[in-house]
Amino acid sequence: MPTNLHAARMSSSPVVEPDPESWRAFIDRIDVLEVPVESFIDTLVPSSQPFVYKDHRHSQARFLNAEGPIQRSDLAISLGILVSSFASERRVSFVETRSYPLSPPFKVLHSTGDRTALDIGVSFPGDTLNGRPERWQQFVMSIEVKGDEQSDPFDQDDFSGSSVFSMAACARNVMLAHGFLIAFTLGIYGNRCRIVRFDHASGLVSESFNYLERPDLLQQFFWHFVHPCVGDTVVGCDPTVHALAPSDVRWIKPRLENLKIASDSLNEWEFRRVNIHDDARDTTRAFFLVKVISAEKRIFSRATMVWLAIEDVRNARGRQAKVDEPTLVIVKEAWREIETRSEAFIYQILADAPKSERFGLARMVCGEDLGEREVALWNAGGRSLRPPTSKSKSGPIYVLPFPQHQTFSWRFTGEEEKAHQDRSQVRLVIDVVGRPLSQFRTTRQLVRAIYDALKGHRNACWNGILHRDVSEGNVLLVDDHSRNQFPFTAFLHDFDFSWIDVMQHDPAYHSSNTPVMHERGKSGVDGALLGQTGTPPFMAIAIHKQRIARLLGTPIKHDVHHDLESFYWLLVWMVLRHTRYLHTWGSRAEGTLFACRDHSFYASMKAIWLDLPAVVVWDNVPLTRLLRRFTDAVKANNPSLVDPQGSGAMTCLTHAMVVDILEDALDSDGWPDNDHAFTPGDREAWRAYSATHTLHLGAKRSNEEVDGRCEHGEVVPLDDGRKRRRL
Repeated sequence: MPTNLHAARMSSSPVVEPDPESWRAFIDRIDVLEVPVESFIDTLVPSSQPFVYKDHRHSQARFLNAEGPIQRSDLAISLGILVSSFASERRVSFVETRSYPLSPPFKVLHSTGDRTALDIGVSFPGDTLNGRPERWQQFVMSIEVKGDEQSDPFDQDDFSGSSVFSMAACARNVMLAHGFLIAFTLGIYGNRCRIVRFDHASGLVSESFNYLERPDLLQQFFWHFVHPCVGDTVVGCDPTVHALAPSDVRWIKPRLENLKIASDSLNEWEFRRVNIHDDARDTTRAFFLVKVISAEKRIFSRATMVWLAIEDVRNARGRQAKVDEPTLVIVKEAWREIETRSEAFIYQILADAPKSERFGLARMVCGEDLGEREVALWNAGGRSLRPPTSKSKSGPIYVLPFPQHQTFSWRFTGEEEKAHQDRSQVRLVIDVVGRPLSQFRTTRQLVRAIYDALKGHRNACWNGILHRDVSEGNVLLVDDHSRNQFPFTAFLHDFDFSWIDVMQHDPAYHSSNTPVMHERGKSGVDGALLGQTGTPPFMAIAIHKQRIARLLGTPIKHDVHHDLESFYWLLVWMVLRHTRYLHTWGSRAEGTLFACRDHSFYASMKAIWLDLPAVVVWDNVPLTRLLRRFTDAVKANNPSLVDPQGSGAMTCLTHAMVVDILEDALDSDGWPDNDHAFTPGDREAWRAYSATHTLHLGAKRSNEEVDGRCEHGEVVPLDDGRKRRRL
């Protein structure tokens, strides 16, 4: 193996530095395990085949005796020699890729401009990497290379430097590209090496070792890596996820054409097949995932991915006389924290509700909490597992030190106080395909969408479920492909943060592997309702104040009226981003209200917003009046805004109240016919134009004067030499 790697020739990967708070939260999830490297490999990289060391030192003489700095390309060749004794179908290849930073694995993430460079890329077993790499789908691992031992970030108390963040970014991209459950990276610092294992809960790092003196450890690692106990490629691959065969692609394409899915919007290298257990049928169903709709980029997160998919019904044709052609569905994958309820459980509750109480809500076709199922099978099997995770009674049984679809890192390291941060994978198939709310074709359609989603929220509440995260991404318009199949135009989904009144459904329900979430204090209020849950731009003002309230000993119970206030902020968000509006803050309104750095600022700016004259939507009387009425209702929902001493009466928002406000607006005349959502270009053009106008605030006027009719004189053009009014 090479001896010296010249630091000047080994610059760090380009990566965006996180802010200090995010950095601290990130590094707090990474642990260096003080165990022998052999034990690290045996436990965390379990192999189905015993390892026998093959000495290749004689083949590496030219690297060991090289004069001057060793290049990454030489290191890649040397690593290739180290694994040359592996069977060809199990042999990985290595290539120097430093000069070719890659965009994220899916098109939907390309707009972020985030590009990450690998120093050395590692191929799938049996593949050979040649030429310039094109995408992350070509790699199963990255290797970070630094010139000297002093560059080892894990030898420093705070893991300082950007290399740790860069390694995590590479691991994240590998996991995204292939649906891996775990990703490994190597850090090579001079003559020393570390193995780093990432999942969606934490990172575990081996002790460093001198790979020149102990090349057997590197060879042992790669041997284990390409001989997984579960899955057919490498350790960390998901045994329920598979690449498509050419025959699969040939079958898929005409069906997507029949469903009016344009082929130029798809990339075949993104396609994959997943197996999902269906409890109702007691069988496993296969779905082809053909397009990523959204994906979470943070590695330590729920890692939510939403796919457009169709079911593989070919096997069903052999069992049934007639099988319908597949329809479009949504497949959602996410990693929930194990102390929270599974979203699959919530959809099972909703499935039992009367049809009239499912309006505005998606339906689960099938789905499961893979982590819970696998833990149960693993425990029942005496810490062994029969892959893939299903009720199949065939196939080999492998003894595993841990399950695959549930992280165990915090419990493995003995940090029980952080065990709640471990995660369990959930995969669901949803029957209704949606598109973003920001793609509304008229503002009336936007309001109708919020109205239908609000009814869905009400129906969920009737079934003992409080959503707690009403936000832009969680309210979707029914896609054109599905609009004739459903009575609603939009729906509420994503119940990951929801609270469940478990006593209403099943007092005996306990997760097989998680603590009970709903522990009630002396006051009888569920502790889960005293947290701070939601997406900040859409949170109710009171929820922004939750942390301070808890410090003062007066925590705020997250209740229905807080969710209803979130519908108001969602409507304001859409107006400020996608319509021709006028407001005292002018074109700065969106950034002023929704780009706050912390919860205290959000609470303050939202309070100020409510105290100003309501926003006016240009030439749109119904929407302007709706915003005025909704604003007044939200002010009454926050009595301290009306009376700073807090003695004013609080009029909590109710479903009936908000439904009445929305219905009154929808029944009004005067809605524009073609005021579709602004594109980014439209938005910038309007901001430039509206910069010459402001609302006239010379005197406090009744709201009746401000209703969106430009000819009424409430909008005053500004002379070129006059600066815009500031508060």
